[in-house]
Amino acid sequence: MTRQRSYYRPEGIPPNGVFLRTEAVSADTEYLPHRHEWGQLLYVVYGVVVLRLAQERFGALTHFAIWLPQGVEHACYNQRQATICTINFDARWYAELPETPCLLEVGPLFKAIQDDLFARDVLIPHDKPDLRLCRVLCDQMTAAPRQRNYLPGTDDRLLAPVLHALEQCPADNRTLAQWATEVYSTERTLSRHYSVCRSASGDNGYATCKRWPCCVRA
Repeated sequence: MTRQRSYYRPEGIPPNGVFLRTEAVSADTEYLPHRHEWGQLLYVVYGVVVLRLAQERFGALTHFAIWLPQGVEHACYNQRQATICTINFDARWYAELPETPCLLEVGPLFKAIQDDLFARDVLIPHDKPDLRLCRVLCDQMTAAPRQRNYLPGTDDRLLAPVLHALEQCPADNRTLAQWATEVYSTERTLSRHYSVCRSASGDNGYATCKRWPCCVRA
């Protein structure tokens, strides 16, 4: 049974405009729709987290991040246990970051600084050296490759179970032929269903869904 939770809202943003949080989230947990008064980078340390926005679904797997600008309403859920970190900035910090949600491929320097801050339990940076590290984090986010792709959704009887499985395990690299066997179909039929859904949605999510192998190979 899915557990529903409300997002904890801190009382205002710290004076320096940045704070960090980390949380271990139990399996089958859903955060109800909410929005922030700050920009938020959600980084998945372990597991898979899916964010639902008004018209989109974003999926982040381990070591990927989702950028959410200020004021964007979203809900999130995870079917399996996950550990997430968030880095939260007010508008002073992120003028060059996207105005719309996106996936960021953050690099080794970002990960090293983030790990250091959390290891030292620096959740509200005050000292100048730690604030400089936060500035480097923000610079790394600005420079990180951005992906506008998100998780496509469908009620198609063949595609739905494939996309659901990939949502739970994005690293699954089975070929289109292997997925066709999994859903008791043929590679040609599964490819045709993909093409029909892609056309009907106006490429809404399918054309840019680069991390979902069956879509790429179709």
